[in-house]
Amino acid sequence: MAGKAFGPNYRNRVSYGAKVLTRVGPQHLLALNIPTGDFELEPNPTNLISYETIVRALSQLVSYRYPNALLPLMLANDAASISQRPSGPILQQFVDELLR
Repeated sequence: MAGKAFGPNYRNRVSYGAKVLTRVGPQHLLALNIPTGDFELEPNPTNLISYETIVRALSQLVSYRYPNALLPLMLANDAASISQRPSGPILQQFVDELLR
């Protein structure tokens, strides 16, 4: 809640909540959308619903493989990634067939 102010092109309000920069690890800084319930122009930690629980849970999921990475997102990305070899030519052939 304290620290560096958001820039003019980065909104600090989201639907039904606030955007909060939160440190969840020594090298992990995340922008989180936290619900506030009521509209708050300058929310404080008591306005953020389950803020401490959310931060505690996310701090258990940090990964050091990529900057600011969280383990579930990193694993999902790895599972969805298709390597160039041997999958690249197969995927290209599939796309070419679809576009005919």
